[in-house]
Amino acid sequence: MAELSRQFLQRDSSNSIDPLLFSVDPMSKVTCVNVITGQPTYYQMFLNALSNVVTGDIVVMANADMAFDDSIAKARKLKEDVLLVLGTRGFSTNAIPASTRQFYDVIVRSEYTDQQLKDSDRDQCSNNPWSWDTWVFHKDTIQGKLHEEHFQRPSVTSNEMTSFYMNENGAENAALWAMEQSTNFATTYNACDEIHSWSFHLTPRTHHSQGKSVWSENGDRPYIPKPWGGQFVRPRWNGMRKSSPPYPPKWCENGGKGCFFD
Repeated sequence: MAELSRQFLQRDSSNSIDPLLFSVDPMSKVTCVNVITGQPTYYQMFLNALSNVVTGDIVVMANADMAFDDSIAKARKLKEDVLLVLGTRGFSTNAIPASTRQFYDVIVRSEYTDQQLKDSDRDQCSNNPWSWDTWVFHKDTIQGKLHEEHFQRPSVTSNEMTSFYMNENGAENAALWAMEQSTNFATTYNACDEIHSWSFHLTPRTHHSQGKSVWSENGDRPYIPKPWGGQFVRPRWNGMRKSSPPYPPKWCENGGKGCFFD
């Protein structure tokens, strides 16, 4: 796959694309880790982020369809006791930076994409800020502090404690609850107005359970049970008033101590 990607990018580099995009082998910073146990649970995803394969202390853990612009550099200044989540800004030809869009055009071949699918990628940062696709945190802050039982819920079918996965309804909210129980973060912010992520997703959404779910006997893609799962019980806020984390966009710098070092 890596070799095919190189050949594809090299072939397209003769087009009217910024040559700086090809000054570095596009796969040189990618390390693929073979996982033979199936899709990782949400708990396993955080454990994977703590492995030695992930270098440095600050981790950006995101869905595979997320892309970032230069604002991601601000993550380097993240305070140690702050957990960030980032709602995606979707896909907008009017808003996405040209340098990020160029990667999209080359890799995804936008001339073949379905415009309707692109239009369906909403700006969640503005429209649904209690949903997110990215986590940013310091390794040292969560090292040795996560508890697997916080990332589990009782199965409806067996009543056994069962782990949940990233692409289940309400999973990010249930995972945030688990992080709040396990760690000593001073605060959590949805910093999507500070660090911008863009959705390179062009296919219909998929879910971990395509058939019968352990969370419901007959429901279609049901929500993960409470706490902080379940439909209509996700964390919310009222303006700038604090309720349950994460605090809303613009709270990061305008309220409290802020997220980042100067």
